[in-house]
Amino acid sequence: MLERLKKLQMARQSSRSLSTEFSPLYLALECAAGYLDLAVTMDQLLTALSETHQAFADLLNQEEQNPESDETLLDLVEATLDCLESFTPGQENVVSLASQLEDLDQQLKKFDLASLHQRLQLQREERELLQAVQAEIGEEALEEGYLQQIIVRLDGVLHQGESPQPTLEYLQELWSKTQERSDAYNRSPLRSEEWTLEVALADRFMLQGYRHWQEALKGLIECCAREDLDEPAILEWLETLRLGNRNWILVERLSDLDNGLMGGT
Repeated sequence: MLERLKKLQMARQSSRSLSTEFSPLYLALECAAGYLDLAVTMDQLLTALSETHQAFADLLNQEEQNPESDETLLDLVEATLDCLESFTPGQENVVSLASQLEDLDQQLKKFDLASLHQRLQLQREERELLQAVQAEIGEEALEEGYLQQIIVRLDGVLHQGESPQPTLEYLQELWSKTQERSDAYNRSPLRSEEWTLEVALADRFMLQGYRHWQEALKGLIECCAREDLDEPAILEWLETLRLGNRNWILVERLSDLDNGLMGGT
């Protein structure tokens, strides 16, 4: 998994060195020309068209949500999607496709293509990065650390007749520690030059993890303070703690790519 993340990081660094003249249609145009020159197979061309279609679908979704989007750009994006979707294999169809894409490419050059490509690239990077770091998180990993101790203590209270008071005090102490660590994290902002995609995602997951733990610990404290223990509610709060741990595991994985991130509880 780590090797996959490193390959993604290298690919992103390579993409950022592209010329400002780069066109979102570059890959499709090059492959269409390569097919006509017998240097590219139909399967390779179809793969390129599929990737280009995804890029323009992302762009359409983004621009439709942008209140300042240009109607002409939207029309061009939709025209490009129609062109790609209507293509069927065949020599004459490739010639027609290349001609249509070249015309669309000339019209797209009226816009800031470098910025468009950057936004699309960032969307793809985030999607691929999340897919990579979220893979293969086992149940045991979610219950490591403090959560395992909480589960053991609550099992004793719920099923072995133990007094809830020691567990209540333990949860209160743990809530205070979590609050202190959350405050410390929020007081340590990163410099702008340290703000990479990995850092931005890790920051989001770190804060979500703290929110899950603070909310769940508060809920468990309320449960243990009652005379009648609400087991279904306790189980739901334990699941919230697992979600918090999942977020912190993602932070750890992202920190393998970008040093300097703080660890979770």
